[in-house]
Amino acid sequence: MTVQRTLALAGIAGLALTSLVACGSEDAASTDSSVAAPPESVEDTVEVTPSPDPTAPPETDPAPSTEVTPSPDPTAPPETDLPPTSEVTEPPAVAPGPGQFQLGLVDCVQFAMVAPVDAAAAQSLIPGDVEVLVDEAGMATFTQVSKTCDDIVTDGASQGGGHFDTQWIAISGPAEQREYPDFPDHFVLPTDYLYPISLSSDNDGYQAAVSAFGVPMESADLQMDPLGPGAWTGSAIGPDGDYTWTVDNATASGMDVYFVHVLERADDGLAYRYDIECPSTLAWGPGPASLTPAAGSELFDAFGAEIVGEGYGVELTCDVTIDRTVQVAVTEDVD
Repeated sequence: MTVQRTLALAGIAGLALTSLVACGSEDAASTDSSVAAPPESVEDTVEVTPSPDPTAPPETDPAPSTEVTPSPDPTAPPETDLPPTSEVTEPPAVAPGPGQFQLGLVDCVQFAMVAPVDAAAAQSLIPGDVEVLVDEAGMATFTQVSKTCDDIVTDGASQGGGHFDTQWIAISGPAEQREYPDFPDHFVLPTDYLYPISLSSDNDGYQAAVSAFGVPMESADLQMDPLGPGAWTGSAIGPDGDYTWTVDNATASGMDVYFVHVLERADDGLAYRYDIECPSTLAWGPGPASLTPAAGSELFDAFGAEIVGEGYGVELTCDVTIDRTVQVAVTEDVD
């Protein structure tokens, strides 16, 4: 009886222990479930978009910074499109007005050739409103002048020595003769009027100075033999055309001569008058002379392969005054 009761008590105790263990397991499971990792739905919170804040300003997508155009300033001056730099031009130079230029040709040796030429050909080398002077035979007069000087003075500034060549066509001038300084020991020649068709020099300072004044003088390679008896020659290579010249200095002279040349020319709306006064000594001449222009040059096209005349060898010093004036257009009223 005692044994059975004891077993019964043991059985009851076993049931109670089993029941307690079972209850403990459920409570443990319940407790573990309350502290375990969040449910799987919580793991998707990174994809959940939070509700917008009703107090925040509405968001807008900003435009790219390169496309944002600021509002114009109403107080700023209007903008204008400037031309490209390559198209910007300098303001036009102010045209020179009346002026005067002083030139000194000091201790020079000069070849001068005076030649009759066809009048129509001579007229083709000068403006149509300038009248060629025609002699009794119906010919015009061409003059070649080649100088070599110990010094060339431009407006008081010495430019050193050098050569100077020029070519002239005789033109009509006023009938009255000008008054001359008193040179009792010189033979005074009448004033002649000429149109210079070419001027050139190998003296850079001289060429630059007169060109700056407006005289159309070119740079050229000029040569001349020393003055003396027999054949005397010279040459020019330049933009106005190449040529050579020669004269036979067979006749010594020694006559003192005073002459005045007046050159008149117009360029770019300006008129130039060259007043040349030269006391000189005629060392040689006259002698037979010729000028041979290069084929294709202006002189060649006008006068042919050779210009023939009389040549002189002269020693001289010249004072030259160049006056520049503005041309005035003359118009007439037509009824």
